[in-house]
Amino acid sequence: MIRFLELLTELIGWVQIVLSPLLIGLAIGAIVALSVGGSPGIVIGIVILAAGLVTGIIIASKAWRNDGTIAFVSSQRRISVFEELNKQKKISFQERNVTKDRNYAKLAETGSLQLGHIFEAVYLTDKVIRKSMFLAETTGDPTCGLIGERNDWCLAGGTELYLWTPEAILEIEGEELRHVYDMRHDTFGRVLILTDPWSKKPAIWEFNPVDRSKRKIRDFFEYVGKEYRDEKVEW
Repeated sequence: MIRFLELLTELIGWVQIVLSPLLIGLAIGAIVALSVGGSPGIVIGIVILAAGLVTGIIIASKAWRNDGTIAFVSSQRRISVFEELNKQKKISFQERNVTKDRNYAKLAETGSLQLGHIFEAVYLTDKVIRKSMFLAETTGDPTCGLIGERNDWCLAGGTELYLWTPEAILEIEGEELRHVYDMRHDTFGRVLILTDPWSKKPAIWEFNPVDRSKRKIRDFFEYVGKEYRDEKVEW
């Protein structure tokens, strides 16, 4: 049932994308048909209308194959996070879109931003303008990441934990939040962080990206002493 609803939603998005160039073709075709008049005008108008339809189908089908039609439609209505912050003189970004690099790996994503890395180098990319910003160089590849629901912060975790806000890029100090294994959103804008489950003192921590406060929730000894396996840890 869920799969059917997803397909239905994507189909609705596909139709929305097709309609835009189709209606433009209809308007232009009608103007040309009335201007030329007679059978030649009707033929030219139909050709322009068909061109609009074909263009819409090509764009919609490409969007479906890539990120999906709903994501494409939403992207046309989004405001660039980077450009807004750049107007406020808070950040600068580079022209290159690192997500196209063959060594790039995604860590987290929202409708407007994508967090990822190329080996040890961590980048934040604005999906609207397709431009990237270098955040940090980690010790070893990062293992996880998270972006705030309002796109006002992001976290990249691994051997170190890095926090980006429009004001600064910081390495969070303290041994407690080193060797981060996984993270997820919690209530009231906070984040739950799991440190390496196979280490000597693994634990689940609560972290507030706004004031950078942290609080230990509990120890996590479920995997201590067990053989390491490359699988998702349930926590």
